[in-house]
Formats: sequence, structure tokens, C-alpha cells
Amino acid sequence: MFDRTFLGLRKAIVVSSFCLLIGTGLRCITSEPVNATYLIHTAQIIIGFAGPVGQAAATVLSSTWFPSKQRTTATAIASLSCLFGTALSFFIGPHLVQDFNSFGIKKGDEGYEALVSKLSNQVMRFMYVQFGMCGGIFLLVILTFPHKPPKPPSFTSNIERVHFSSGLKSLFKNPNFQLIAFAYGLTTGVYSAWCSDLALNLKEFSIDDETASWLGFRSLVAGAISGVALSIMADLLGALKLLVTLMFIVSTASFGVFGLVCVEVIPKSITLFYFTSIIGGICINGTIPLFFELAVESSYPVAEGINTGAMTFSNNIYCFLFLSLPLIPGVGTKWMNWFLVISCALCIPIMMVFKEKYKRLQIDISEKFRSIDISEK
Repeated sequence: MFDRTFLGLRKAIVVSSFCLLIGTGLRCITSEPVNATYLIHTAQIIIGFAGPVGQAAATVLSSTWFPSKQRTTATAIASLSCLFGTALSFFIGPHLVQDFNSFGIKKGDEGYEALVSKLSNQVMRFMYVQFGMCGGIFLLVILTFPHKPPKPPSFTSNIERVHFSSGLKSLFKNPNFQLIAFAYGLTTGVYSAWCSDLALNLKEFSIDDETASWLGFRSLVAGAISGVALSIMADLLGALKLLVTLMFIVSTASFGVFGLVCVEVIPKSITLFYFTSIIGGICINGTIPLFFELAVESSYPVAEGINTGAMTFSNNIYCFLFLSLPLIPGVGTKWMNWFLVISCALCIPIMMVFKEKYKRLQIDISEKFRSIDISEK
């Protein structure tokens, strides 16, 4: 986590992009199994250090560079852009690296060694592509990413936030923030884990990997687009709490129908699979920037990086919990759909209890009117 009193936005982004560069570079050193294993594990740890900044920087970026009427939209674009990369991962990997099982060759068969060598080269080519992309990102950050705009876009963007440790303590004592962090972490954490295990989950229902890939791809792209659209609406109309609550109601219904189709209570239909998963993805991913803005507003003057980082930590906790359950012997995967449905349904009453407060926005609006009054005198 970072804030204005710690690293600052530019330094945090530079460090984050450098971690990506070093991590992806280490994976390119060798494909020799023993050495590659150590290097890849080390690389993934270093890449992991960049994760919190990438996930939590959106609200810091929007508050530093954008006026109050554009903040939610800016947060949406920054926080949801990663979904396009995640969506592309459903297809880029399989197109650059062929599936070993599709060849039907086992160890000891003729051509096995040649196939392993071929796929190993494809994996290394994939690693080179990622390293090159991260190198380009690092250069762009160094050369084009400034510390802050020439003029502050809003009154609160120029106000110092409380110190890191004080801000963190404040979050633990803020029940309103705890509610929003729990609802965000449970729904988005479970959904992201559900998406990552979608092919494994649907295999038990005789749905092939290609269909699962298309489901995941379209859900994530639709979710990213809807998130930006909802945020534009929120900037114009407000009512973030109402929008989030409605999204949870629709997502509960959509994933409930998806689960019923899987167990054939409702006749199996590819059209229904696509429709329900995409609508559910639109609703869950669409709430992400709204959650971030609600968290920032309800906990102000805690720095944006601290509360968004805490939200991200909550997401990772529930994602880890969901991904850990299949490791229990005999659990299977049929519970996955219903775990997601219950997670969405549980957060509906939580959002109803949540008290919507716009502390930061009220200060900006008050200062704007005060400036107008002074200029008219």
C-alpha cells in the first residue's frame, strides 16, 4: 500500500513497473527445469510486489488528476483496464503455447522429447513477449508519468491526508468502511477466483474448455465496459449505494440461473450459459469502481491508497479462500456456483445497512460554492 505521505504516486508506479520488468526478465533466463523452477518462483514473488499498486492506484490517480465530477469515471477506467488483459489471457496463452494433451503423446512414446522441446520453446517465446511488453511499460512510466498535474483539479486533491499509520488505525475503527470492504472483498474476490477456475468447474458439467474460455472472455470484457458506463452515470447522478445494491440483486439472480442450468434443473442451453454469465460479470465487475469511490468517500481524510489497498487485501483474502477449498480431498467443484450465488446474495442486506457518506465530495462542493461567492463580491 502507498499514499501521499509514503512513496507518492509516481514513485510507486516506477517501483511497480520495475518489479514487473525484473520479474518477467528472470523468467527468460533459462528453460532448464531445475534452475527455471527457482527463477520462476522468485520472479512471481517480485511480480507479486507490483500487484497492490496496480490494483489500488486507481483512486489515487483519479483524486490527483481529475475533478470531482470525473473521479468515478477515471477510477473505473484505471481499475477496470486490467480486465481486458485478463480477458485476453483466455486466448493469448493457448494461441502462443499449444496444449500438450491435444497431441495424445505420453512419456516414452516416439516424438515425446521433440514435442517437449517444441512446447518449451513456445513457452519461452511467450515469456519474451511478456518481458518486452513490461520493458515498454517501464520506459513509458519513466519518460511520461509526472508526479502531479500543474494545477490541482479539486480542493481536496491538494490537501494532505492523515499519516499512513493513523489512517490504517482509522479504517479498523470505521464500521462503515468495514462493511464496504467485506462486501467488496467477498463478491469480487470470489468472482475472480470463480473465473480463474471456470474451465475446471464446468468440466464436471460436460462443458468443454473452449466454451468456458469464451464465457470468461465475454464476461470480463462486458464487465469492464459496463463498469465505465455505470461510473459515468454515477458521476452524473450520484447514488452509488443504490447502483451497487441493484447490481448485487441482478448478479444473484443471474448466477442462480447459471447454477440451475449446470445441474439441469433448467434445460441446458449454451445461450443461457452465455447470457447469465455475461450479465453476472457485468454486475460484479461494474461495482468495482463504485466500491472504490464509496470506500474513499466514507473514510476521508484517510489517503486513497490506504483504503483502496485495504479493499484489495480483502479481495485477495476471499479469493485465496475460494481457491484453497478445492485442495480439500473429495470436495469437488459443484459447490463453486452456489458459493458465488450466496456471496452475492449475502451482500444485498450489507449494502442496505451501509450508510452512504460523501465526505470528500461535500468539501469540494462547499469550497466550489465559497469560491463563487468570493468572486461575485
